[in-house]
Amino acid sequence: MRYYPCSKLDLRNIKEKLNRMQFKEKIERWLFTLHGIYRYNRGDLVVYKFNLNEDDKILRNYIQEEDFMVSPNTWKKIEVRHNIPTLSHKVTVKTHTFSPSSKSKFQFVVEYYDSGKIDYYFTSPELDSNKSLQEDISSFLVALS
Repeated sequence: MRYYPCSKLDLRNIKEKLNRMQFKEKIERWLFTLHGIYRYNRGDLVVYKFNLNEDDKILRNYIQEEDFMVSPNTWKKIEVRHNIPTLSHKVTVKTHTFSPSSKSKFQFVVEYYDSGKIDYYFTSPELDSNKSLQEDISSFLVALS
């Protein structure tokens, strides 16, 4: 599940603010097409489509009186392709992933696009009612403030 804070977070100096967390950086090139997103996955050119569900929900005053949107929506691997469509838009995406430990399934993800746009969210397999999930998110919010 993805947990999106509804208010804007201050991401300036994020690496310094979250210096006690495990950190990973990944840079990818994506092609946006009419057929989905094309990305390389272990040397194969793979098409991904958005797996849209109607199960998004808003959690009012979820943590520290902040609202969050919870979404199970993800990109789903469709198939390997061997050609690139002629109509496409290339985007470079730098992904920063922070987690409390290397074994934790909880993560804070920040995606930087070369257009200047930024997307950020928390991921966890836990249900939103899980108290340890709420504590993990809260600790990140405190560190970022």
